[in-house]
Amino acid sequence: QLVKAYYNRGIAYGNLNQLERAIQDYTKAIELNPEYAEAYYNRGNTYSNLNQLERASRDYTKVIEIKPGFVEAYYNRGNVYLNLNQWERAIQNYKKAIELNPQYAKAYNNCGIAYEGLNQKEKAIESYRLFLIYVDPRTMAKQIEFAKERILVLSGEK
Repeated sequence: QLVKAYYNRGIAYGNLNQLERAIQDYTKAIELNPEYAEAYYNRGNTYSNLNQLERASRDYTKVIEIKPGFVEAYYNRGNVYLNLNQWERAIQNYKKAIELNPQYAKAYNNCGIAYEGLNQKEKAIESYRLFLIYVDPRTMAKQIEFAKERILVLSGEK
């Protein structure tokens, strides 16, 4: 199947850090199958890696239109808005990711960052605490230390 071949080659190019070529192949896969959510998702990730955030956001939005339960698309669109300092929009997307997967630790952590951007300290602390509850302690060591530090700072304990 040609669509899958372009998609898989896009993944291969992405793994080789040939991001423009990856985008070309994801785009070809999308042209052949406009409902191919995973191709939009991977192209969105590639755009994000190239700091083409508006394009990334459009692709994540298309993923959500095709597959409304695609948790990572909400999370990654939230990351786009976080990078654009669009705090409220970031929070909306992280909350939707959490609604779909209540134990999605990374979404809580980034929600905390966005709440800090809005200077909503209590909500930020709560988000960081929920992150620490749900995160696998064997992973994300830097984020765990970051969350602990932010709780202390925001609580006035440091």
